[in-house]
Amino acid sequence: MYRTEAPREDGGLNNWPSVFVYRGMGRSNRYPEWLIVIGCCIFIFVLALSAVWEADIRWLHFFQAWIYLATMWLALRRNRWGYFIGIGAAGFWADRKSVV
Repeated sequence: MYRTEAPREDGGLNNWPSVFVYRGMGRSNRYPEWLIVIGCCIFIFVLALSAVWEADIRWLHFFQAWIYLATMWLALRRNRWGYFIGIGAAGFWADRKSVV
């Protein structure tokens, strides 16, 4: 990984590690994040639709939707926890489907 130092206002270079920028970071592939957003939006829509039909567990669908909102937010920030929550939720439902 190549790092460049961010320029300061006075023309010098700032040597603080927190302001290092990786080259090409803005040009990288964003398709996985947008697929996560699309998938989460579809699943939230299905949760809302099922909450209309099944009013007894509406609160459960509300909290399930928050998991997918957190996944979208973290994945768009490229946080590893967003990917982990998304894979974990998919794995949980895939496992649950095979058991039931």
